[in-house]
Amino acid sequence: MQVLIGLFLIGHGLIHASWLVPAPTDDPRWAFDLDHSWLLSGIGLSRSAVRAIGTVLALLATIGFVVTGIGVIFDVGWWPAVAFVSAGISVVQLVCFYHLWLSLGMVIDGGVLLYVVAFR
Repeated sequence: MQVLIGLFLIGHGLIHASWLVPAPTDDPRWAFDLDHSWLLSGIGLSRSAVRAIGTVLALLATIGFVVTGIGVIFDVGWWPAVAFVSAGISVVQLVCFYHLWLSLGMVIDGGVLLYVVAFR
């Protein structure tokens, strides 16, 4: 079970990497779009600043969840701290670049945060 949870967390992290690749379609409904942030654009940041912030958040969340998953698989003591930070970064990204399709990501991040706070 530990390996499955670790692989799930790695997969969740790799989904964050979707933000870093060009959209496969010109469909404006595509969820992983770093050019549009209701929050960051709303406070007056330029499109390039919004993209830069989104890129950094996506990279940190991707790396963080992959490292967390590896930590879970090998049962190292530091994985809960990395999981907490990674889920927090992911929540910030999902809030800033919110799209209805990303709601499941919020549930996953909430579950990770709840688990770490309540059970670790």
